[in-house]
Amino acid sequence: MAAYAVNVTREDGMWVAVVGGLPVNTFAAYEIDHFSELDDAVRSGLADLIGDDDFHLDWHFSGSGLEFTESLVQALEAADEAERSREALARSRSAAIQKMRLAGLSLRDIADALQMSHQRVSQLVST
Repeated sequence: MAAYAVNVTREDGMWVAVVGGLPVNTFAAYEIDHFSELDDAVRSGLADLIGDDDFHLDWHFSGSGLEFTESLVQALEAADEAERSREALARSRSAAIQKMRLAGLSLRDIADALQMSHQRVSQLVST
């Protein structure tokens, strides 16, 4: 599988991605408005350019002479992990509320046990 280095900087309000390691006389640079669109845009454009979508991208982020790839990747991974935790918490709370309601506990008792407001428990019960 081919691997390409992608150097990303922020210039004039745009994310600018320059792909290295391409065949001679081939140049790929992409200007993207939103960071969330960066990966898809570069992958799609590069696949069209080289005629293959089986490749690995090695991302590098920098600005003003400072490289911040590792810090950015760690922050994005932590955000993904936090989202998974929020989803697991919501599922766990929902299951606990359902079982505790079946056991005859009041909304206030459930709220107390789950360390939530009784208003929030009431909202969750009604949905």
